[in-house]
Amino acid sequence: MGKGGTITAADSPDLTAALFAVLALCPSGSAAGLPPRFFGVVTQRSPSDADARWMSAGGIESVRIGVSWALVEPSPPEQPAASGDATRHRYRWDDIDRQVEVAASHGLEILPFLYSTPSWLAKSDRTLPTRSKAQRHAWSAFVRAAVRRYGPEATSGSSTPRCSPASPAGTAIRTESPAGPQKAIGTYSSG
Repeated sequence: MGKGGTITAADSPDLTAALFAVLALCPSGSAAGLPPRFFGVVTQRSPSDADARWMSAGGIESVRIGVSWALVEPSPPEQPAASGDATRHRYRWDDIDRQVEVAASHGLEILPFLYSTPSWLAKSDRTLPTRSKAQRHAWSAFVRAAVRRYGPEATSGSSTPRCSPASPAGTAIRTESPAGPQKAIGTYSSG
């Protein structure tokens, strides 16, 4: 018996053989009908060209890219000069554009997720932007801008590839609460 009273493979060869027999009966990924582009990763840093090349060569088909609202819009939007004018947001998409371009150039599907409330809107970046009308309005503007820029019908005017080209329903940008994906606060689609 292993440390802490756990059973190891060496302690029970019959258990090990039974486990392998059960696994042999399980269908493989392709036989189980996994969706196309099923295998993906979430990177801990911006993927380099070499990273994306290795991912693609290794059978990785998609990459989740975090889009930090706090980094994309670090300053509050300009308030309208006149009552009929629109609020002007100043988004900095450069880093996200680069990540999308690198991944797409190696055939990786991009699955962006939005997170992190800017400090000009809340004391903590983990505060959900739903507590006031101003927060909800700013969050909605950011989500719409991200979908316009990276969705299947991008209107940003840039050459940035759209995300999720293989998705039959178009691109969905998932927004998650600071508690994680099990507490998602919404999925927004451009279609």
